[in-house]
Amino acid sequence: MSSIEEIRKFAEKTLGEVPKVIDLLSNIDQKTAIEQFDENVNLYLGRSVLPKKISSLIAMSVALANGPKESAIIHFNLSKKFGADNIEILDAIKATKMAIMSSLLDSLDIITNNQLLAKKIQGSEESYELIDELKKNVGTIPERIIKLAKLSPELAKEHLRERSELLINSSRLDKKYMFAIA
Repeated sequence: MSSIEEIRKFAEKTLGEVPKVIDLLSNIDQKTAIEQFDENVNLYLGRSVLPKKISSLIAMSVALANGPKESAIIHFNLSKKFGADNIEILDAIKATKMAIMSSLLDSLDIITNNQLLAKKIQGSEESYELIDELKKNVGTIPERIIKLAKLSPELAKEHLRERSELLINSSRLDKKYMFAIA
């Protein structure tokens, strides 16, 4: 187990400063601060197969999805320090958004069971046109995409557009890393 002093040294070495969140966390709960630090060390130092840039982008993605924002900022700074450029960071943020959207799609049944939404779930002409177009172009469509299209054709179109952009045309990051981040 590490100590608060090791956390400070690590932060100064990798970030050039001790982030406020480390100071705040260590003042509130040293055990949690040490546990978080140990997890980060394992993420960055224990992953010899993944480049540190990718590990830090994955950590940033997790922090963006789950919070707190201070953690996302720390991992953003680390990813910059490890050589991530702005386009790679943007790709990671898009992958995070896709992961969150995927989670939403998995939870759509809970959302759509709301009686106020039940009528809207029947779908509109636009939603059925989108579903028919997808079936024609893709073939089998996951049920969760059909439900999303019925709930909001606009959101379904946006999701499909972003998914294509991200997974097919990611700007800089290798596709295997995009999947790792998402």
